[in-house]
Amino acid sequence: PPLLLDLARMQWFGFTIEQLRDNSPSRRDGISIEEENARRTRATQIIRECGMGMTLPQTTIATATVFFHRFYLRQSMRDFQELALQAVGESGRIPDWMIIAVTCLFLAGKVEENGRKLSEVIHNLQKVLNSRQLPEKDPEYQYVKDRMLLAEPLILRTINFEMTIEHPYKSLLVQIKHVKGSKELAGVAWNFVNDSLRTTLCLQYHPRKIACACLSLALRHHHITVEQVDGRPWYAHFECAHAEIKSIVTQILALFGPVSFIDKERVQADMDAEERHHSHAAVVAEAASRARSAAAASATTTATATAGQHGYAPP
Repeated sequence: PPLLLDLARMQWFGFTIEQLRDNSPSRRDGISIEEENARRTRATQIIRECGMGMTLPQTTIATATVFFHRFYLRQSMRDFQELALQAVGESGRIPDWMIIAVTCLFLAGKVEENGRKLSEVIHNLQKVLNSRQLPEKDPEYQYVKDRMLLAEPLILRTINFEMTIEHPYKSLLVQIKHVKGSKELAGVAWNFVNDSLRTTLCLQYHPRKIACACLSLALRHHHITVEQVDGRPWYAHFECAHAEIKSIVTQILALFGPVSFIDKERVQADMDAEERHHSHAAVVAEAASRARSAAAASATTTATATAGQHGYAPP
């Protein structure tokens, strides 16, 4: 079976872009990676707008978004409609992946202990999609309600009832303190973490590394250079490599158009220059290591030869 369907592993991050592209269950059903990503992006917008409409905390919105991404790591975007909801109402109304998205928000509210009534969630979904609310006796309202009630247990089973989510926000605050960053810098980095939810980065990297990349992007945006500590860049102290930061930053930058608040070309050029610097430093370090090894081997050989001339061997 495809790698992403291996429920025994229950690994929720660490997948490569290629694995997500080629092994998604949606690909089996003929849904292209472009269409899947477009639906994921739209779903995260729906979750965010509905959550803000109900004044839910950002962590709850983030939890719902991670639930959604994890659900479609293991389910096809067509399976839910075809298998679970074929007996409920007429098809062709609200797409099933939208129902899954808003049900993830309903579930996240319970998990984060700031839940909202099902009716409030549905009314906010209707406002986001149609700018209007339907009475609870309306057939369309009942249709969405029934589908959400079927979706909730399916989501729980698919994510294996793993409802405790670690987000990058906590690590980000620790890292901000480490680099002695300002509140303004923290706010920009925090927003980049929010932006990362629109991608599949939560399926690719540990939250700590996403936090590192978002802080790195904020630092570059503000033209701030952080001095190395103990001969290592600041992010190395959080077990994050430059290549990982570059991959994450590149995916976040792809969310922004050619005209945006951030100079994408400058940031990309800056990362490329840093990558060349690290490559050169690695070459120099390797050459120095080889020189030390050669010198040590030469010294050992000389000591052995001298010892042989005097009739004893070195210890």
